[in-house]
Amino acid sequence: MVWNNKGYTLYLVLVTVAVAGILFTISLNASASAHLVSIRQSQRLQAKLLAQSGIARAEYFLNGGDGHNLYWETDGFKESINKYGEISLLCNRFGGFARVISEGRRLKKKYTLQGLMYRDVPKNISPVLTLTGHVGGLVLDYTTSLSGTVVIHHGKVTRGKRRDPIPGSTAWTTLRESPAFPFAIEPLKTTIRVLENSLQRSGSTAHQVSGNYSIVKQHDSLLLQKSVVVTGNCTIGAVEIGSMEIVATGTITLDQGCRCNGTTFIAEKIEVMGGTTMDCLFFSRKKQTLNKGAHRSQFFATDSIIVKPEARFTHPVCWVCHRKLIADTALTGGIYFAEHSAITGQVICFADTTKTGKTPYAGPSVVLGKKSVVKGCIITNGDIDMNTIDLTGHIWARSLSTKKDDVIYGNWLFGCSLKPNTEEMPFPLVGELPAKVQVLEN
Repeated sequence: MVWNNKGYTLYLVLVTVAVAGILFTISLNASASAHLVSIRQSQRLQAKLLAQSGIARAEYFLNGGDGHNLYWETDGFKESINKYGEISLLCNRFGGFARVISEGRRLKKKYTLQGLMYRDVPKNISPVLTLTGHVGGLVLDYTTSLSGTVVIHHGKVTRGKRRDPIPGSTAWTTLRESPAFPFAIEPLKTTIRVLENSLQRSGSTAHQVSGNYSIVKQHDSLLLQKSVVVTGNCTIGAVEIGSMEIVATGTITLDQGCRCNGTTFIAEKIEVMGGTTMDCLFFSRKKQTLNKGAHRSQFFATDSIIVKPEARFTHPVCWVCHRKLIADTALTGGIYFAEHSAITGQVICFADTTKTGKTPYAGPSVVLGKKSVVKGCIITNGDIDMNTIDLTGHIWARSLSTKKDDVIYGNWLFGCSLKPNTEEMPFPLVGELPAKVQVLEN
């Protein structure tokens, strides 16, 4: 056989040119695609930076910027950045905190950041213990340790039944008159009034369920609604619930296995048997019992909040109770932590006063069970009953009214360890400015 070298060479050239053309086209397409991906990633990053700028803008407003304050809200703040992009902000009061949503837009790319805004602990709550009542003095038993500063109206800090002087105690004891609260309580009163009104107006909503109802299946159509009212008792089973409002004229019960994120629960009574709640808001007009579960939420009530040791908490958490005055003679409820409770967060309990300015108290406003561990602030214009507790944070109360062996001791500390908190913990948006306002992102 005789080969035609010219034809073979031409064939190789044609094949080589074709393959090179294909490879060149693929290379161009890959380069264009990579360039497009790079542009999109760059725009997404720029949109994220704009969203972060929106968060910084919300922090600026809540801390008094441009004449605003800690209670600043907006349903639609927008700001263009020199034709580069746009920031959109939503900020609304959510219990003791503010819920913020910041969207950054760069051309066709959007990025959203959201979370709860909180502040640092106000400076006037830096002492480990402040007693506002005129009872006078503070007595430590011999098993109590206390570090940090103490503020009392008058008297001394002594030890034991003989009131033995404590060497050097005058250096960390301040004698002065303190207000009933370290901050204006009206914003929290307003929050509770809004929640109460939601319960009272429950009959006017469009999405109603008559009688008792249980949400136990994930595909329940009620979970697609923004707001639901159950005219009876409502049980939440092992389902996931997002940002919606559930109102019940009876009792809301959360069973084990439920997972709630950003949900608002409003009811006559609330019973939490377990589950996980993240950034949720609970309100009940009567008793609220937290038995089990893991919670990063807020708990408001106008009667009693009862916390069991099997319930666990991570900040930001706050418990707020408004004790109501009955016939100018007695008060409802309070906040009660069972023995061996683990308390992480801020506890605030306040009571109404009579027209004469006197404040009758039917028992202590806050009870800390024996061997409880507290990390946070306990604040009340009433009395606190506590015995053998470990607290890292601050107590602000009218007085200590501790029951021991069926005897009530005024301004005594038995078996307690009190020390200031050096770590930053989320605090509700109340108090004087300036404040360090930050967001805990979802």
